[in-house]
This record gives sequence, C-alpha cells and structure tokens, in this order.
Amino acid sequence: MPEGAIKVEVLSWLARGMDFPREDKAVWEEPIKDGETLGDLMDRLAARYAHFSEFYDPNSRLLQDHVELVVNGRLYDLAGGFAAPLRSGDTVMLFPGFSGG
Repeated sequence: MPEGAIKVEVLSWLARGMDFPREDKAVWEEPIKDGETLGDLMDRLAARYAHFSEFYDPNSRLLQDHVELVVNGRLYDLAGGFAAPLRSGDTVMLFPGFSGG
C-alpha cells in the first residue's frame, strides 16, 4: 500500500453503482492526507458516489442503523466515531448490518 493511503472495502448492496468489476464488492486504496478523519473520508465518498446518500448523510454525519462501518476491525463509534484520525495502512469497511440469534 502506498504511503499516505488506506484500504477501503465496501460490501454487498452498498457497493452497487461504484463501477467496480463486482457489483457486490469494491476494494481500493484511497489516498489520505495528514490529519484526515473518518468523517472526512465518508464526506468525500458521499460526494464521489451519489448512492451513499441512501445510508450516509454528510450534512449531519449520520450513518443509517442498517449499515456497519468498521475501522481496523473496530466499530467506528468504538474507534472514535467520525472524528477518528486515519493513518496510512488503516482499513475501513462498510457493509450491511446483520442481526439474528
């Protein structure tokens, strides 16, 4: 992974319309700047991919309950929320929430 980049993975129906080879999975390296936060990344992705508005609102920085956002294996709210700083080599994943018992 290049210096100053993170890995982004978007899975299932959240990846639709992102112009990746698979409709159910998008994986790429995203450049980041020093001091960039998870919220900055999500705002940028929402501006790039119109369908992100189905599950993320950049104006209020609210994520729909049916979507999971994970930073380095931790739920985003446990990792510092949208204010969490991103560092080169981090992995950010978005996938549909799940429930059951």
